[in-house]
Amino acid sequence: MLKVYNVFFAVGISLMLFSNIITGQAETDSLDLMEHAPKIFIDYNRIDMDYVRRKVQFVNYVTDRKLADIYILVTTKRTGSSGREYTLTYIGHNVYEGVEDTLVFYTESNDTEDIVRSKFVKTLKVGLFPYMIDTPLIKQFDLKFLGSKEVNVIKDKWDYWVFKVAMRGGFSGEEYIKSYHINGDIDADRITEEWKIRLSAGYFYDEDNYTFEDTEPYLSNSRHWYVRSLTVKSLSDHWSLGTYLSTYSSTYRNIDQSYRITPAIEFNFFPYSESTYRELRLNYSIGYVYNYYNEMTIYDKMEEGLFRHSLELNAEVKQPWGEIDFITEYSSYLHDLSKNRFRIYMDISLNLFKGFAFSISGGYSLIHDQISLPAEDMDLEDILLRRSELATQYDYWFRYGISYTFGSIYNNIVNPRF
Repeated sequence: MLKVYNVFFAVGISLMLFSNIITGQAETDSLDLMEHAPKIFIDYNRIDMDYVRRKVQFVNYVTDRKLADIYILVTTKRTGSSGREYTLTYIGHNVYEGVEDTLVFYTESNDTEDIVRSKFVKTLKVGLFPYMIDTPLIKQFDLKFLGSKEVNVIKDKWDYWVFKVAMRGGFSGEEYIKSYHINGDIDADRITEEWKIRLSAGYFYDEDNYTFEDTEPYLSNSRHWYVRSLTVKSLSDHWSLGTYLSTYSSTYRNIDQSYRITPAIEFNFFPYSESTYRELRLNYSIGYVYNYYNEMTIYDKMEEGLFRHSLELNAEVKQPWGEIDFITEYSSYLHDLSKNRFRIYMDISLNLFKGFAFSISGGYSLIHDQISLPAEDMDLEDILLRRSELATQYDYWFRYGISYTFGSIYNNIVNPRF
């Protein structure tokens, strides 16, 4: 019996050793293949990279764009159906210098995260294939055509209209404070190459109740509602013509009712087709607004009609070296040009050198057009709770950040523990 056991033990050890040899050889072969695999950097932080690394295992993922053989810039923009257009731009470096390509895919507004990441991976694989041709990895590929030979024309029963309805609410409380809020909105969009129509309406209500010992209860609330529309006609690849229509009410701004109509014209120095990567848009609008106020204003008005115009310059750039967003706008009322506003906004993110990134953003406004401010002084409670607009001649904000990444350049491993 002992001899039989020894025989089985010896056979088992031999199989384990043989298995280890085969496995080791397979791992060695796999490592040899991966040594020839291109290094890629995906410039997009809104996708599940663990999922991508699991599904696309024939490349090496690096942590810095300057170490990549293939730099993949991902940009998105909203489509007419409230989905998104994803553009993947492949830029080759080192041995792939000059090998570039651009692929596009679309998602729908009701696509789940899993559907979006699946479409992303499918497009990513297709774009990477040309870079595999001159590597030993090409032997591991098997191409299949999954489509049909016939092309079906889709008839849209909604005629490109997309509707969205949302409602939100909540409450909170403690011993002396209770708060309630509710808001809802509805949107209807129709976007084609020739026309862009956007309709929206919303309502917002906030209430706070304060109760303290030996004092009267204090109630603070604010209400705001709006109905607005935007209609834009595409004139060419550089010119657009549009009209804004709106009506709204706001206790914060001392507006009982406001009506506005504003025609506008826009020129893009770059073709609109390049908006994923760069834009330089100049927009001019001039319109008429009629206001009814809740309280007498500082200019002794309970209602008034005014003409107002605005000029805005908007620049956006997204390239491998980083991103820049810049907006500057001037507006004023035509009956009195001293009632004006100037604002500037900037957001810069730069990849300066290997592993080092720098970002800065900020905004500043000069404000001289608060025509709806109430004449009576506000209570201290209204000032502290910010339930009403305060008089000011300016506002500003600023943020900055730096980051530096160093260490191992590879990040192929996926480990979801904890």
